[in-house]
Amino acid sequence: MGTIRASALALLALALVPSPNAPFAAESPPLTQEALPSLGETASNALSIEQERRLGQRALHEIRQQMPVLSDPIANAYLNSLGDRLTSNAPNVRFRFRFLIVDSPEINAFAAPAGIIVIYTGLIKAASNEAELAAVMAHEIAHITQRHFARTVAEHARLSGPTLLAALGAVLVGLHDPTLGQAALASTMAGAAQQQLNFSRSHELEADEVGIRMLTRSHLDPNAMVDFFATLARDSHQSESGIPALLLTHPATSHRISEARNRSNQISGAGRLSRDSRRFRLFKARIVALTTPPDELLEGPHTGKESPAQQYALALALLRAGHANKAALHLAELHRAHPKSIMLSISLAEAWTAARHNAAAVTLLRTLNELHPGQPLIVATLAQSLLAAGQANQAQTLLQNQAIQSGLSADMLHLLAKSAATAGDDAGSHEALARYYAKQGELNSALKQIEIALRAPNTNASTRSRLHGLKTIYEQELKISNME
Repeated sequence: MGTIRASALALLALALVPSPNAPFAAESPPLTQEALPSLGETASNALSIEQERRLGQRALHEIRQQMPVLSDPIANAYLNSLGDRLTSNAPNVRFRFRFLIVDSPEINAFAAPAGIIVIYTGLIKAASNEAELAAVMAHEIAHITQRHFARTVAEHARLSGPTLLAALGAVLVGLHDPTLGQAALASTMAGAAQQQLNFSRSHELEADEVGIRMLTRSHLDPNAMVDFFATLARDSHQSESGIPALLLTHPATSHRISEARNRSNQISGAGRLSRDSRRFRLFKARIVALTTPPDELLEGPHTGKESPAQQYALALALLRAGHANKAALHLAELHRAHPKSIMLSISLAEAWTAARHNAAAVTLLRTLNELHPGQPLIVATLAQSLLAAGQANQAQTLLQNQAIQSGLSADMLHLLAKSAATAGDDAGSHEALARYYAKQGELNSALKQIEIALRAPNTNASTRSRLHGLKTIYEQELKISNME
């Protein structure tokens, strides 16, 4: 491994580290908007926007390769919708944010370069309401908008090379085991430890302030941030299972909790801030259903007075256990009670598809698509139902139109590849796979798919020209990536 590549991987190691201190500032007065620092020269000199974007691509690739990322479209749609709500009220947004769910019981979350936010399922289950989940997300978003990664790189640049690399290795260990990471960091950087601690505390102060403002502007109660960490701190003292990972990386002392509550009360408006929503309760129920053995949920006890969210979790457990018809009956009842819920409508369509009631699923989803045209989750689910109904050509056309109008996510590109292959369009299938791999940062795999597409029979001149253009772009991106 060359020096350049080793250094890039070391920086990536730092990128994946959760925030080292609390999401509550350490005994400091609140920042005013005017007091927030300039984010220009120091951060950009250490790491440009484009460099951070490329590091973010690597981080995303490594996260998907090394961590159990949850691929459920419905859950991801909710989390990204909440994230979009927050980032639309955030300052200094320079990157396209992506919010990932990792299937792990740990109560944890972290930010990686260029707008990648990772939330653990354990944290989602621990959150009592939407505002508590949003509070953690807002704090992590603030680390990105305030360019804390770039500014940390600038601070570390003052260290000697060997010490820096050793420190970065230590913090990489800290991602999975904060105790080991802290011990390694202490032994490696004894002289610089206190200075770096003070530096990171200033970042936490900024993230507190920006996150609180973000919540308020999103009409979410910022006091939920304080309540969530206070609850975790209290429960950790009463439990023998150990301190949650989020508290190891975000320690919440009583003084910090008090200071953060004062800040929230000073900034937040009165009377128009929400804490919870039906969508969050259904989302949390879905996470529970997806990460709990179905038999465990179905065994009960059940009183017959379950909330809609609990009923939803039970219906999903039935679906996962292979009882599609029973699941569809329960979901249909929920859908009748809450006909405007997109999450319930799509879940019902999925159950109907699993039960081979394809016509009913397609009809429901077509109606939903007319009410909410171009909504990615609806389009993707409709395409899957069309495929199941033997209408691959229609599924391919639907996804191609969506690509023209608003682009396709990686999952939708993979679905387009499957639709095209089923419809007999070999070149179109491999082109979609190439775009899928490129979006995942796997450029070598993308180039292989381009070569296969170019060899496909009956490929017209327009398609071949487009494929050659993609090949040139991917080769250039791969060359740049290998140089870093």
